[in-house]
Amino acid sequence: MDASSIPEDGIKKRIVVAARDNWTNYFSRLFPVKGDSGSDVQILGVSHRGLQLLKRAKEVSFSPEYLKLLCSYSYADVLSLELMGQNILQFSLKNEQLVLHSPKACQIKAMVELFLNELKQDSKYVIALRSYTTDNKSLLNFKKGDLIRIVPMEGLEPGWQFGSVGGRSGLFPSSMVQLAAPPDYLSLHVNREEEGRKSLRRGTQEKIITKENSTTYVPLEVGSTSTAPETCHYTMMEFAAAHFRGAQPKLGWQEMSAELEDPALLVQHTKVPIQESLLFYSNSKMNDLATKAFMTLMRFMGDAPGIKKQKEVDYINEILQLCKEKENLRDEIYCQVIKQVTQNPEHDRSHRGWQLLSLLTGYFLPSSILLPYVTKYFQQASFDSSSPFIEIARICQSNLRKMVLNGGRRRLPFHGEMEAFLKGRSSRRIVIRLPGGQGYPTKLKTFTIAADIMKEISEHLGIADQEEIQEFAIFASRGHGKVLRPLRQKEYLHDYLLEDSFVELSFSRITWKIPLHFENENYINFHYNQVLQSYTTGKLLLQCSGELEQQVVTLALLQHWAKGTGSLPSTREELRSCIPDPMVHLINLEIIHDFVTHHLEQRQPLEQHEAKIQFIEHMVQIPLFGYNVYFVERISIPGLVKPCFIGVNQEQIIIVDGKLQNLYCRIPLKEIQRMRTMPPLDESGTPGLEVNYGSPDDPKTIWFELKQAKLLYHTIAIIAEEATDSQV
Repeated sequence: MDASSIPEDGIKKRIVVAARDNWTNYFSRLFPVKGDSGSDVQILGVSHRGLQLLKRAKEVSFSPEYLKLLCSYSYADVLSLELMGQNILQFSLKNEQLVLHSPKACQIKAMVELFLNELKQDSKYVIALRSYTTDNKSLLNFKKGDLIRIVPMEGLEPGWQFGSVGGRSGLFPSSMVQLAAPPDYLSLHVNREEEGRKSLRRGTQEKIITKENSTTYVPLEVGSTSTAPETCHYTMMEFAAAHFRGAQPKLGWQEMSAELEDPALLVQHTKVPIQESLLFYSNSKMNDLATKAFMTLMRFMGDAPGIKKQKEVDYINEILQLCKEKENLRDEIYCQVIKQVTQNPEHDRSHRGWQLLSLLTGYFLPSSILLPYVTKYFQQASFDSSSPFIEIARICQSNLRKMVLNGGRRRLPFHGEMEAFLKGRSSRRIVIRLPGGQGYPTKLKTFTIAADIMKEISEHLGIADQEEIQEFAIFASRGHGKVLRPLRQKEYLHDYLLEDSFVELSFSRITWKIPLHFENENYINFHYNQVLQSYTTGKLLLQCSGELEQQVVTLALLQHWAKGTGSLPSTREELRSCIPDPMVHLINLEIIHDFVTHHLEQRQPLEQHEAKIQFIEHMVQIPLFGYNVYFVERISIPGLVKPCFIGVNQEQIIIVDGKLQNLYCRIPLKEIQRMRTMPPLDESGTPGLEVNYGSPDDPKTIWFELKQAKLLYHTIAIIAEEATDSQV
């Protein structure tokens, strides 16, 4: 759907609804709290979806703070809550007692009880206060904490109720239960692994931790294809039996028995549109969206007639957009698509469904509950020799694994990319620019990340050491370099490539910790071109001394031989191109020309590769070698003579006077607390970067104004993050 076709108020509403459904903390009332000794909970979030225990966290020292989710509870988990003192609140939960200390304890209690009372008004569920075990088959066995669905039945004796839990049904005493908030698939299974809760109570490091709206718990090895999977655990049939609405017992009123639909049929292709969501949602709007999505899926796969003037691209975009806006429906969509490709008699229709699965697995991660079942489904499909979809099943596995490690793509595919994908063209040919104007042709797949291309080009350069590969970066450029930024290794390249093809990708080295080696010709050419570009643009400055002219002559000679030119420089302009602009006013071009001519006439020329190696080795001796250098227009250090430069390497930021090359300031990356870019003060102004560094006892701030402020910000961030990751 084109955003321009949506009315402005419609866009605003969709944004608000998406935020409500996906960004739990955004619509939560946040209260300061402390847990018992050893707990690191700092904030309690209370919203329409339940309770969240949170703490403030940072990715790296200077990154913005975010709220890390430690644990969450639905209102169906809450048995009761009471004030134990003015600032102490005790929650009696299904499986534990939670004590929180807060100056806002009274307000928390009032808000939670308000949600609970509203949810319990029309609830058909009770929660077991104690376990109940009996040999009488007409009675219902259950454990403490079980949620039991009440089924209305006439003629029951006082003190008894009839209900079902876990596929079983029967009578049970009313004294063993109390009314509970109605659960649904979401409230039962979103981010509630018991292991995470136990670790929170013990005060140990969490085994299952997620940032806002992301799940990282993987019970099975995602994407492993080395051995055939077991055939009995984590099957979709097991998942359907436990979680599908159709697997709930259909009660017989006379004989008080329950009939269950065959779970195998629940996960098989159907020609008939579903009338209710596959998973149980207590929210009727979610149920309506689920049935509408299934109809769209049937139209996309060809199981139902299409709508006039709508194409396959429109249907698939509608499904992907729904998953993006409604995180709570992602498991439902996964189940729907898997159902429709399972034992579908039409090959073409199954193929379309598998294509959709390959997109879903690259964009949206299933919940931690569904993930092992989906993973097992793809594993089994990838080993099914009778299936024509082995390869695409393995692609789904690979996409899932990549998403668990890196997250999914941020932007939905643009129209042209989607049309090509549906026609079977899942890769896009592109040329990555290398230093010196060289190009490296490659193919980008739908879910190629920067690390994939970095590894590919590194192999072309003869680099096998993973630590050295980390010293390179892919850069995205728009507007002929006006907008330039390095990409993190986990970022998807198609999130930066636009349909108008105005974005270019380049590859260069950003840190130089690993010693250089010159066994590979491509490696030599790459590093020579990058170092030469830094030298001729004035970013690698020669020191002003009595040997300056001799250094310029030597480097000019090496450049001349590196070109493979045997003749003398024909003009001074040709020689001038070998000398950086800042050096021109410090030397005599006539003398330089005479020296170069004399050496070319008297000395035996070097081979091209040897000249390039020697040029690099000369440049390695320059103080600023190994730094990413940026020209600064203004800086907050008083009295600093312009021009000046900022240099960034894997250890520090330095500020250097451009004329005398005096070092004015050194900032270790580990001391950076915060960074922010600053917009220009007016249309003719220059953007800036503010850096807060030092210690809490001695905080310091410095700011720069430079055209490449955002590039500098992202470069510092990526280098610092890589340094942090390497230490973990």
